[in-house]
Amino acid sequence: MTSLETLMVHRNKIARVPSNISCLKKLSVLAMDSNQITTLPKEIGSLAHLQELYCHLNPLSSFPSEICKLKGMSTIFFFRKQNLI
Repeated sequence: MTSLETLMVHRNKIARVPSNISCLKKLSVLAMDSNQITTLPKEIGSLAHLQELYCHLNPLSSFPSEICKLKGMSTIFFFRKQNLI
């Protein structure tokens, strides 16, 4: 599975991203929108080939600083759905 280039796991009620995501060395697209993820592991910064990160509609409050190491990143799609009263 280390040769995986695209991982799409949206709408799966995922609560956390495991730190061993760093094993996916060739990952270029990571789509994990519409889950329940509150934090991203710092290991995401070791995904040197990651170009697109879709993490919208998750209760994320911040990104790890290691995300700045991703020199090939072209797209980060992030927004939170606000509760309407």
